[in-house]
Order: sequence, then C-alpha cells, then structure tokens
Amino acid sequence: MSTSTPEAPAAPNASEANSVLVYGGGFAYRAPKGTALPTSATGTLDPAFVDTGEIGSDGYTVQPKATSKTIKNAAGKTVRTLFTDASIDVGLPLIETTAITRQVWWGTPPDEDGKLSIDPTVADEGAWVFDFIDTVRKVRKRLVLPDASVTDRDEQKNGGDDELPWGVTLSGTRDADGFAGYEYVESYA
Repeated sequence: MSTSTPEAPAAPNASEANSVLVYGGGFAYRAPKGTALPTSATGTLDPAFVDTGEIGSDGYTVQPKATSKTIKNAAGKTVRTLFTDASIDVGLPLIETTAITRQVWWGTPPDEDGKLSIDPTVADEGAWVFDFIDTVRKVRKRLVLPDASVTDRDEQKNGGDDELPWGVTLSGTRDADGFAGYEYVESYA
C-alpha cells in the first residue's frame, strides 16, 4: 500500500491566462467595396473607412455560416460532404443616429437635407472592419470583411427611455481569393 500524498493540480499556465481576451470596446468601420483593406490588426485604415459610431453595450457578434450537401452511395453511406455556400455573419447593434447608420440600416444614404427615400428591398453593401479591443491586455482583434451586405435588420423600438437601435446583420461573402473574411490579432502599445 502506497503512502504517498497525491500531487497538487498544476497551476494554470501563465501563457494560457494571458491569451484570454476580454471585451473592452469595439469599433465598426464601413467603406465602399473595393477599398484597400488593412493587412494587420493595428495598421491605419484607408480614409474611405467611416466609423459607424457607438456599438451597443453587448458588443457585436460573429457567426461563421456554411451550408452543405452530402453525397451518399447506393448503400446510403455518406461518401463526401460538399460545402455549397458560406458566409460570415456579424450582428451589429449600432446605437447612434447618423447619416452612416441610417444608410447602413435603410440601404440608401440620406440627402444633404436629411431626407432618405426608403425601399426595403435595397441592402447596404460595402467593405467592413470590426475591431475588438482588450484594453487591459492591450490586444486588438480585427475582422475584415471585403464584401458584406445587410441581410437582416433588427426591429427598431421607437419609444420608452432606451436608445434608438439601428441593429443589422451583415453577411460577408467570398472575395476573389475565395475567402469571406480575414482576422488579425496583435498587441499594441
């Protein structure tokens, strides 16, 4: 019979703890399709990218989506799965009422007098950059969608004492290189 004492569990790896990112703020920028895209998390954006304003307190969501088709043989066994369509969906709860948020939500920009002609079948399209910032660890995670369109609009509640929401879902589709998006993670000073 062994009389040794059990070993204490290992302490968490310091590098693992340092790799946990916590949302300290975020930004979303929109530009016309074809605008030069950033190639790092901390590089300067092309001036065509416009800040879309404050994002709701829960931040934005990112969801990769793919549809597939299975191919079965005569015995019913799956022999191959093909991905037939793919996108990256971003839920973006914009809360400022500006020309750019109105354009993103309605699909057309307002004129110089603030008038916006509404056609619910028109969807805003553009290149997008989403920055997630961990202000304690000083890390920026940047998601770049070269070609994204509004595919859904959140219900807009006009009443009560809450902010007026301009929430949308954007779907990034594949670019000429076959990718729906690019992600960069870097430390900053």
